[in-house]
Amino acid sequence: MKQPRVVAYEHVDMHPAHLRAPDATLNMCCIGAANTDGDKCTCWQPVVEPQTAPPQEGPMAVQPNRCGDCAYRRNSPERQAIGGDTMPYIPENRFLCHDGMAKVTSYRHDEGYETRALTGAHTDYRPPTNGWACWQKDGTPAIVCAGWAADNRAYEAALNAQAESITPADTSGKVDEEAPALLDTAGGMTHPLNRNGE
Repeated sequence: MKQPRVVAYEHVDMHPAHLRAPDATLNMCCIGAANTDGDKCTCWQPVVEPQTAPPQEGPMAVQPNRCGDCAYRRNSPERQAIGGDTMPYIPENRFLCHDGMAKVTSYRHDEGYETRALTGAHTDYRPPTNGWACWQKDGTPAIVCAGWAADNRAYEAALNAQAESITPADTSGKVDEEAPALLDTAGGMTHPLNRNGE
């Protein structure tokens, strides 16, 4: 197999559409390149690490501590991208730790070019998925992020405290108007329970 020619871009974004055409003669290789004078070529395809085992059924474990480059850490690229704010918390959307997941190692162009290896902030993870399910390279279920899990515990504790503030005589299902609104510790936004008990 012919070895691809390496293109040493200074910056490689997480999406191949943000890559330039590898050669000035290829500025018309696709519609994206043709419309942007080669700036946004869509011919690039990700080269993903292989899975070492097929996906296995089972529950998702929770990461006990935030990993070294957890998105919830203060100076993470994810938080920098939203102006340094805390990560948004959505109860029904579990945030998964990227540790052990298959990642994109480079991008390859149809004409035989390939980017240099991706590292650091340019890492792009592409694990196998099926609906909401997601797996690591070794086939085990993905791990729930420790940062998201901490916010989830705080949210559930606030829900329980809110529920306990309702007096036993109150059978209407309504929340006490004097009870404090729930605080989303991740985004700093209040989440009051529905006043109609729905």
